[in-house]
Amino acid sequence: MRRQVVLGMLTVLGLAVVTAKADDFWVKKDWKTWTKGDCKKMLEESPWSKRALVENNSSNGSLPSAGQGIQNTAQLGNSGTGDITYYVQLRTATPVREAVIRQAQIDAKYDKLSDAEKKAFDDKMDQQLNTMKPDTIAVHVVFETGKPELEKVIEDYWHSLPDNTVPMNFYLITEKGAKVPPVNFSFAKGTDDEFDVVFPRNVGSDPVIAANAKSMKIQFDNPAYGDFPTKAVTVEYKFDKMSFNGKLTY
Repeated sequence: MRRQVVLGMLTVLGLAVVTAKADDFWVKKDWKTWTKGDCKKMLEESPWSKRALVENNSSNGSLPSAGQGIQNTAQLGNSGTGDITYYVQLRTATPVREAVIRQAQIDAKYDKLSDAEKKAFDDKMDQQLNTMKPDTIAVHVVFETGKPELEKVIEDYWHSLPDNTVPMNFYLITEKGAKVPPVNFSFAKGTDDEFDVVFPRNVGSDPVIAANAKSMKIQFDNPAYGDFPTKAVTVEYKFDKMSFNGKLTY
C-alpha cells in the first residue's frame, strides 16, 4: 500500500513538472502582453537564449595582456579577475524577435503614443527585422561584468577584430560535431557590449541542421589576458524545447 502511495506521489510530481513547462509565459500569453520581466527572461534564459558565465578568480590578481589587440592597462591593478556573463540569443527565433519588439514598446511607452507615432515605431521595428535573411541563423551576443575595468578589457578585445572579418574559433556546432563558421560579424548599432554573428542555414545544397537533429551548440572564445588563458564558451540549444506556436523555430 505504501509503495502505491509513493508511486502515486511521484506520478503527481511528474505531471506537475509537465504542467509547469506548459505554463511558460510564451505559451500562455500573447507577446503583445509580455511584461518587462517576461522579455528579460526570454532574452536571457529561455530555450532560445542561453546564459554562460566565465569566472576568473586569482589570489594574486591579474592584468590584461597587451596581445590580441587589447591595450595594456597595468595601472588598473587586478582588472583581469572577475566574472563575465554572455547572453547568447537566437535572433532569428520568432519569440526572441517578439521579445525585442515588446521590450522596445515598453521602453517607448507604446500604449500612450499617438497613432502616427505608433506607425513610425512599427515601421522602424519592421525595418530592423527585415534585415534578417530567412536563409541565415542570426545570433546576438550580449556581454557584461560587474567590474568596469574588466568590461573595458572585454570590449577592447571584441572591438579589436578587423573590419570585414569573423572571429576565429566562433562556431555553430551541429549535433554530429561539424563546426560551421559564421559569414558575418558586426557590433549592434549604438552599443559597445552587444554584437551579431550570422551563420548560414545551408552549406551548398545541404542544410546545416538536419531535419531529425535534436540539438545544436554555439561556441566561441573568451579572450586570454593576464594569467588567465583563453576559455571556450559553449551554449547548447535543445530543439525539443524550442517549439513556438507548434513550430520549431531558431
